[in-house]
Amino acid sequence: MTRVRSSTLGEPSHTAKEVRTAGAAPRSGAPGRSRTAAPPSRPRAALPRDPRRRDGTWQLDRLGYDAQVALDPIKQWTLVCSGLVAHADGVLDGSECERLMNVLEGSDDLDGEEYGAWMAAISDATRLEELLAVLQPPPAESHRELLEGAWVMAVVDGQRTPEESAMLERLAATMGVEPLQLEYWREAWSSAEQEFARGVACVLAWVMGNGAPAPSNVRAAVADALWATPCEQALRDELVGRAMAPCTRDEAAAAVAGMSRARRIAALQRSVVAISRLPRSDEHRRRLVDLAWAASVPAEHVDRWFH
Repeated sequence: MTRVRSSTLGEPSHTAKEVRTAGAAPRSGAPGRSRTAAPPSRPRAALPRDPRRRDGTWQLDRLGYDAQVALDPIKQWTLVCSGLVAHADGVLDGSECERLMNVLEGSDDLDGEEYGAWMAAISDATRLEELLAVLQPPPAESHRELLEGAWVMAVVDGQRTPEESAMLERLAATMGVEPLQLEYWREAWSSAEQEFARGVACVLAWVMGNGAPAPSNVRAAVADALWATPCEQALRDELVGRAMAPCTRDEAAAAVAGMSRARRIAALQRSVVAISRLPRSDEHRRRLVDLAWAASVPAEHVDRWFH
């Protein structure tokens, strides 16, 4: 039985999920998160023998109503893979809900009804299993990206469980990915994950401390920014200390220099929420712009983040 820790994906369907109240304590080490109510999920319709139409599109009968799927196949697989991993340990954490919703909200081609149907689907492990059974196999060139997204989902709450790892292996097998290939990818993902998290900590250290130890009154904002960074909780605890320690602009720029441009931008962007929580943030914003210049990130990116 799956317990939904945060109801940001809407009410669970009538498949008897145990729901924790919004006031329930988050996992150890997790800061509190806001929770928003969503419309209740739709009742499930009878499943068709063949969910495909003659023109090759898919019906949403398995999601709760008869309509065409507007999501492209890769996004369908992204939601199904990440959703199944999120449900695998029996707890749908608030941070996992948030990540799933970010994928869904990035789909501009969904109307309100389709969006509601997918919201209901990703909150229901049984529906996701049904979709996994009927989706056409994804192209081989998408396997790594899809599995990496599912692998990241397993750690957004700070802890990878055996059940989540087993689900990842099952998804890989469904796609035809060999176990040795998956293990090679996991090693590469783990290395990149740690590099990114350490880069975020250095960015925060520079922005918050200006080359000196960060003041104690920013510690909570720093911890929240690192909580939003996918990595094991033990590493997050270590990185809070790193982010509160002295770090120069050039050291912070060097920490992100080896990343791709997209990851450098993402590493800098992690500090925006922390900065926005400070009563006097202008100086911190100027430091972030200064770092963006040193890290070859256009300053206009930083300006957009605060508007």
